[in-house]
Amino acid sequence: MQLTDMEYWNLVKRNFGIPYTFFELSYEDVISHLKEYSMRFMSQYVPHRVWVPLVIEDHYDPTTGLVTIPYDGEILSVVEVASSNSDIVAGYPINPIISDAASAIQYVSDVTMAKPNIALSSAIAYTFEFVEPNQLRIYPIQNVTMATIELTVKHKSISTIPARFGRDFIDYAIADLKDNLGVIRSKYSEYTTPFGVINLNSDILKNEAETTKSRIQEKFQTFPPNKLVSL
Repeated sequence: MQLTDMEYWNLVKRNFGIPYTFFELSYEDVISHLKEYSMRFMSQYVPHRVWVPLVIEDHYDPTTGLVTIPYDGEILSVVEVASSNSDIVAGYPINPIISDAASAIQYVSDVTMAKPNIALSSAIAYTFEFVEPNQLRIYPIQNVTMATIELTVKHKSISTIPARFGRDFIDYAIADLKDNLGVIRSKYSEYTTPFGVINLNSDILKNEAETTKSRIQEKFQTFPPNKLVSL
């Protein structure tokens, strides 16, 4: 979604009537709340995906048996670890030319013979487990020397939010801000200014926020998981 922090701040100002109405939070407060709360919620349902190259020997700790993932953000899950080892057993027939029954029989025979070799290949026989917050347990570790890791991670900026979820994200972020303001304003019911007393309406803000956030949460909870079947 092509939206900068300043453009989001302008949306907030229009929504809350800044500077014509009382507003307690600064630009820095609003952006901090966006990244620490609203983006964390959005990332649970629509995470950002990244692919990280990994050289095992550079990040492996033999005392714990764990590999540290070289990513400097908040990792939500590890989707896949794809080994790039070159010692896969060859011999699997690819793109065969089957012109007659004899060729078909030979192809089936070649496939049958190749499958056990592939199953025993040291480059394929390994499993992995994500150890929060940023480590992997790979077993057996000696079977992987280099890999590419597919991660789902927390969004670091608005620009990585998919455009098709842009409106939902903005609505949720504004509602989240209303909820935050409602909590702050619940500490005092009125604000005295040189122009008179302002009713802060904390309950109205919190109710509006709850309605919007519940609607978006229900929508996101209908999404299917990131991966249905893994082979």
